[in-house]
Amino acid sequence: MPRTPAFVLAVSLLIVPPPFAHAQSVAATPLSSDQLTLACAPPAAFVEGRRPALRVAGAQDTVARSVFDDHDLLIVTGGMSTGLRVGQQYFVRRPVSVPNYANRFGVRHPILTAGWVRIVATNDGSSTAIVEPACSAINTGDYLDPFAVPAPPATTPPTSGSGDLDFGMMGRVMFGQEERSVVSPSEFLFIDRGAGQGVDFGARFAIYRDVQEFVPEKGRMRSARLPLAAIGDGVVVASGPSVAVVQLMTARDAVRPGDFAVPRRH
Repeated sequence: MPRTPAFVLAVSLLIVPPPFAHAQSVAATPLSSDQLTLACAPPAAFVEGRRPALRVAGAQDTVARSVFDDHDLLIVTGGMSTGLRVGQQYFVRRPVSVPNYANRFGVRHPILTAGWVRIVATNDGSSTAIVEPACSAINTGDYLDPFAVPAPPATTPPTSGSGDLDFGMMGRVMFGQEERSVVSPSEFLFIDRGAGQGVDFGARFAIYRDVQEFVPEKGRMRSARLPLAAIGDGVVVASGPSVAVVQLMTARDAVRPGDFAVPRRH
């Protein structure tokens, strides 16, 4: 009976030299619950045009699958020739897929962290990786990013009223994780301020809203011209050049795109 290329690939990845087999049995460093939450956060970056080289090609299984979860063995399109080694860990990520109405020209879309994997076997052109763990479903075609163990912010969780507010440096809430329009406590949101504006990991922000009212004669909403209403507080868990990811810690209402993000002075 002829052997298919997929069968030969699976067998070749299972036949591992002794040093690789030993490394395969080494467990990953355990993460705290806070670190697990932060590791599943989206990166402070947007989708780029380039196509990453390391991608999920499928699973080492008896049936064809396109969705994967904890402890699944994945086939990765990269091996020793591209720098992969047994024991290395990688985030598994993909661009956020949004409805067609949001796919407008010039819109910058965020990235979803689906989980992370550890390389357990590799040859020159491909590798096997185990999922540990999945933050959400991992799909065929997702790409790999180098893994880094997150460190929880050194500051204590923000509380309402702690720290002076700097309204002269406030930014805006762009959207929540996966471009959601509603963000609740413990979830993540993007703000349009980053390291280029002095926003670093661990920075605290208060969320405020300009209350709107409906104008019947114009058929639209407008500012009620009232003082900004306090909504909640959050802390920066990742910062890029012009965008930051904030974990919402407390809120008395759902946070929405367009709300103000006001930095708190230390």
